[in-house]
Amino acid sequence: MSTDQPHEIAAEPALRAQRVFLGRVDVEDSSAAVARRLRTAIGLGYLGHGDRLPREADLARQLGVTAFSLREALSHLRAEGLILTRAGKHGGSFVQRPTETDSMAGDALMRLSATELRDLGDWRTMLATQAASLAAKRASTSTIPRLASCAQELRHVTSATEARRALGHFHMELAVASQSARLSRAEMRIHEEFDWLLGITLDEKGAREEAARAMDAVIEAVAGERVDDARTTAHDLMDAMISRLARTRMSLLAGQARDGRAASESSLVEELQSFTSAFTDALAELASDVAPALLAGEREVGVRSRTARTVARLVDRLDAALDGVGILTEVGVVPDRPYYMAWWQRDGDGVFALDDHHVLDQTRDDFYNYTALDYFVTPRSEGRPWAMGPYIDVGGVDDYLITISVPIRSDGRFLGIAAADLRVSALEKRLAPWLLAVDGECLLVNAESRVIVSNTVSHHVGDVVRADERGVDADTLDFQWRLVRGAGSSSTSPGPLRGGD
Repeated sequence: MSTDQPHEIAAEPALRAQRVFLGRVDVEDSSAAVARRLRTAIGLGYLGHGDRLPREADLARQLGVTAFSLREALSHLRAEGLILTRAGKHGGSFVQRPTETDSMAGDALMRLSATELRDLGDWRTMLATQAASLAAKRASTSTIPRLASCAQELRHVTSATEARRALGHFHMELAVASQSARLSRAEMRIHEEFDWLLGITLDEKGAREEAARAMDAVIEAVAGERVDDARTTAHDLMDAMISRLARTRMSLLAGQARDGRAASESSLVEELQSFTSAFTDALAELASDVAPALLAGEREVGVRSRTARTVARLVDRLDAALDGVGILTEVGVVPDRPYYMAWWQRDGDGVFALDDHHVLDQTRDDFYNYTALDYFVTPRSEGRPWAMGPYIDVGGVDDYLITISVPIRSDGRFLGIAAADLRVSALEKRLAPWLLAVDGECLLVNAESRVIVSNTVSHHVGDVVRADERGVDADTLDFQWRLVRGAGSSSTSPGPLRGGD
């Protein structure tokens, strides 16, 4: 549904969208909501560079907030360089469109974990598909030309920033056409939180043309009032965009992770073995250092002091993926402390500090019974190192973790474990160059066939590789981890995340 000549998005729908952005703000933290609302309108171009905002009293009334909340929001936007306020007869607050760079989006993209990217992508896809399906039911005839102008604009722009704005206009028009105020507000929020990253996937003309064709398919379904087709085509559009974004993220991580060695100089298997051995060797050292104190029945202060000395050496030696480290003892080993752990956790500044938030009182409802968890049970029952995860540490870092543990033994007695937590996102970053170098799909899975890291957008951390996907080439590693090649290949799979894609 494209035409040969570009043309501007009509002024009338732009004004309609402005009215949506400048509608009432119904949240408790109104100053933050106002700042977010105006920031999104500027990013999408509905408030253009040099545009003068309404007088503060009028704008506060439109937004339904107090003058204080509005002034606080404008202060934040001035600090970000998005608003310039001038005094005098011809003064007021004026929009300043920021200079956007691929490096800014790239840095933000690399800060997202694979899990965060998946969750944001799922939310973004849900909003797009719901808006499209509702638009197919409710859109007026005037909606179709506006949507078509967005696809047309995308074909003729010459920069990634302009392309991202065209895509943003398209989704905003869909949301408005759905005639759902709540959906339109959610669309504003996801643009600021996620959509601005999509610009780095639209830097090339071919990518913009591909996205425009996918937009055409959505427009045709909406115009034909085909609800199911609208939902499907909107899903396909976002799936392709998010897959490209995931490939870009992996390539950026690979470039950042290189330490002077080319991935081809060692295989992924060798790199994984080196990585896991570093952790198990360090934890074996910790276990050896604290075993005499535990066997002798030293009290808590002595055990903690001995553990702290070894931990201080290990945190400088272990990989940056380390998130926590310490010991957890068998029941009754430490006098007067049936359950005992000495644990050091990395804080937001990267410093390891003693962490005592675990509840070890059996009478409490929130008792942390670590002796029932796999990272404790397997070393106790089988006398060998183990790794539990990936799992979401909901009560701690709220991210996917792996806990590696080794038994603490002396004179044939099991005394507890030395353990370390590592973030899956940090492991993925470490392995990115090798994952990209693999020819075809490659997954690292645990003993339960649950994905730890992968080089494919069709398998995410935490997914289970089903039985019919296991008849593939695999290497068995420590902790019964397996490196699976060719898992889940199909004609509809987005495929491996190759650096040149």
